[in-house]
Amino acid sequence: MNKIRIDCHNDTVLNLREKKSLRFLPDAHCDYIRLQKELGLAFFALFIHPHHFGDRQTEEILRLLALLLADIKANEDFVYPVFWHQDLQKLQTEVKARTAVLIGAEGGGFLGVSPEILQYFFTLGFRFLGLTWNFRNNLADGCEEDGGLTKMGKTVVRECNRLGILVDAAHLNHKGFWQLLEQSDDPIIVSHTACETLNLHPRNLSDEQLAAIGDQGGVVGISYAGMFLGGQEPTLQDVADHIEYAVGIAGIDHVALGSDFDGATLVKDMNGVQDLPNLYAILSQRGFSDLDIDRISGENIFRVLQEVLPYRRDNI
Repeated sequence: MNKIRIDCHNDTVLNLREKKSLRFLPDAHCDYIRLQKELGLAFFALFIHPHHFGDRQTEEILRLLALLLADIKANEDFVYPVFWHQDLQKLQTEVKARTAVLIGAEGGGFLGVSPEILQYFFTLGFRFLGLTWNFRNNLADGCEEDGGLTKMGKTVVRECNRLGILVDAAHLNHKGFWQLLEQSDDPIIVSHTACETLNLHPRNLSDEQLAAIGDQGGVVGISYAGMFLGGQEPTLQDVADHIEYAVGIAGIDHVALGSDFDGATLVKDMNGVQDLPNLYAILSQRGFSDLDIDRISGENIFRVLQEVLPYRRDNI
């Protein structure tokens, strides 16, 4: 298989609120031009802050989605969308030519009290869903709260499994995480996180959670957000520490990369997607083989996508 580099989470689409296009964003962590050089596939998360938009979350996420789909269409020389299992085959032939974009949401507050709306968003192109952000919504409690999945949240997880929407446990608290593992028949991901043992943070995963992700067949995406990693001035060496630790607990086949580009303050020597080769070099210096780096940087999450994404069909 050609090397397929994949990033499990970025917030770059939020730039469309102020910019006309994501083609060239020199002040952002990534844009289409740089993505095309470094990644085969990027997860584009639509995030609607629950405190800023309140009961207008559905309206705002539809607006952002419309802007993103139009922008992808206008920049087909650099990017193309992935909706179906069959589309994954393009990643083999489009490597170094164009970057695939997988579209989804960070937080399910836009569903309101109607899980049925999820199928509509599926038809519009959503292929992953983070149940919540840091706070409580109608699906679950986030990492700043104490509760777990709600009845509606469990219904939504089952619907994700039925449709072929990848469920993302990032931002869930521990109780919700374990309930999600029990509820989901498909492997889950935690798209952008780090290791609690190395840095105690409510967004990081315990050893038990890391091991459970491996046992379930899912993937943990290690982030470059400094606040997750610990230390006074974290660097890519700290990212590598968390990758090494996660591999030791979850296994080499269950760790990936989840940058949080344009959604967080990154380690000081990661200025954007163009610096990814520096991370691969550090992993190589630490004894990771080329095959292991290929797994971490793309093949592991590619395997999960192959298992979860639906085949194109008429009766959805």
